[in-house]
Amino acid sequence: ARDPATAESFWRDQLCQLSEPTRLADSRCLAPDQATLADIVMNLDHDQLAAFARQQQVTLNTLIQAAWTLILQRYTGQRRVAFGATVSGRPASVPGMDRQIGLFINTLPVVEAPAPEQRLGDWLAELQAHNLALREHEHTPLYQIQQYAGQSGRELFDSLLVFENFPVDDALRSDASGVRASNLQVSEQTHYPLSLAVEAGQGLVLHLHYRNDQVSPSRAEALAGQLECLLSAMARGGDQRLSDLPLLTDREQQVWNDWNT
Repeated sequence: ARDPATAESFWRDQLCQLSEPTRLADSRCLAPDQATLADIVMNLDHDQLAAFARQQQVTLNTLIQAAWTLILQRYTGQRRVAFGATVSGRPASVPGMDRQIGLFINTLPVVEAPAPEQRLGDWLAELQAHNLALREHEHTPLYQIQQYAGQSGRELFDSLLVFENFPVDDALRSDASGVRASNLQVSEQTHYPLSLAVEAGQGLVLHLHYRNDQVSPSRAEALAGQLECLLSAMARGGDQRLSDLPLLTDREQQVWNDWNT
């Protein structure tokens, strides 16, 4: 029932100002057959970040997307950046969709260009509204979106953000059938050099998956540390300007300043 012309117009408008793909991966010399997938785990302060998100009337997903956008801007030097966001493909507007069996997920490009002088709270509200608009066109396949951008066969981004807020382990442990599961482990792999998987349940756990033939361990560790620092700084208040949000802790900043002087 969706109008393909409307979806095409929406995505062309989103992508027309993205002058180049957004890439975080660096050049590595490892042969593909030597590559492995590594994982950095970050346990964040769920209560602090959730309280700040509620105060700003946005979701935790929006908050983490905002931090990742700023990371991309500062690492690439590009004002307008893009990353992939995975959606379930199960819109609430379709009756019975929650009971359908099958894989409906899709990856959508999130394209943002926040200005350094913007207040954090204002931009979070914009990003939340942007995410809601994306959901109206989440049925458009990624390959089709890339064609609209004139990037057929080329990636618009090399990082993916996956937000999971369904407590799978709790659901399995409380199965009414009497079946119980234990020692649950999740193995996630994508073809992207960098994937940020977020588990939001009783706690808030971030997994930064990276391919070591395209991202060095030192860069991955730096990204993880700076993401943690940035999220902690954001939770201090929505009145901060984006340009004032730090990627380094106070101690790291002092070491950096000393080194540069």
